[in-house]
Amino acid sequence: MRPVTKGPWPEDPTKPGQPFVFTEYGLAKRFLMERLGTYCSYCEQRIPANLAVEHVQPKSLKPALALSWNNFLLGCVNCNSNKGNKPVVLSKYVWPDLNNTLKYFTYDFSGIVKPNQALNTAEKGKAQKLITLVGLHKMSPAPGTIDYYNASDLRHENRIKSWLLATRYETAYSNAAPEIKVLMLEFLVTIVDRDGFWSIWYHIFKNHPEIRKAFIAALPGTAIQHFDANGNPI
Repeated sequence: MRPVTKGPWPEDPTKPGQPFVFTEYGLAKRFLMERLGTYCSYCEQRIPANLAVEHVQPKSLKPALALSWNNFLLGCVNCNSNKGNKPVVLSKYVWPDLNNTLKYFTYDFSGIVKPNQALNTAEKGKAQKLITLVGLHKMSPAPGTIDYYNASDLRHENRIKSWLLATRYETAYSNAAPEIKVLMLEFLVTIVDRDGFWSIWYHIFKNHPEIRKAFIAALPGTAIQHFDANGNPI
């Protein structure tokens, strides 16, 4: 999961130096997209339209935080619906805007998001709680079934597609001549920008620090403080 920083409370463009007063939470959407890109903060799908302002702590349970910038992220319809109005204690989870979430989760060909097994027991528990909260453990129905044709949650299926695509391009990049690699770098950044699933691409290109650093720089809001000079998580 890409660690992000959404920055300080936005200023009111009509009143320089004054904080923006969110009279409705939807007004935060443009600020969030400009600072984080058009990606779900949890599953990392790119959603160019219909991204929602996500309340980390549900507004129905914490009405005082309903219009608070500090309580906002971006969410797709599937992550939002899985999360619903469940009560949230921040310290019992990891969050992409508070923690280096890249260290907490692993991605592989199965398309299932899993806690990093190198974590200690408490850390794994926090990672698993977020996975369960937003439904990142859910698998696509078996092809050919009624559930398959009725499915509206395509996150698992799309992660597998992204994994296969990233693997194919990593092989091509590894075998390319140096002058071709220069051209491919810009192309790969464009693919990640358009495809989303940043963490999958970052993982697949683990042996190419120049690509990893380009990925870190490419998407708005990636929390650069969580990476070393070679683009490795710290």
